[in-house]
Amino acid sequence: MNIKRWASNRLRKINIWDYGLVKLYCFLAGMIAGAYCAVFVQTYVWIFVVVILSIMLKLWIKIFAKKR
Repeated sequence: MNIKRWASNRLRKINIWDYGLVKLYCFLAGMIAGAYCAVFVQTYVWIFVVVILSIMLKLWIKIFAKKR
C-alpha cells in the first residue's frame, strides 16, 4: 500500500465536526505560540495545553483506530 492510498483511507473517517476540532486546535495552538508573552496566556497556558491534547487525542484515536 502506498502512502497516498493509506492517507486517503485514514482521512475518510473524518467528518465535518472533526475538521471543526482541527480548526479549534489550530486556534488554541496559535494563541499559545503567538501571544505567549501576554499575561492571560501565561496564566492559563496549561489549560490550553490540556484542551489541545484532548482534542488531538480524539482525532488520533479516530484516525488510527483499527476497524473491527
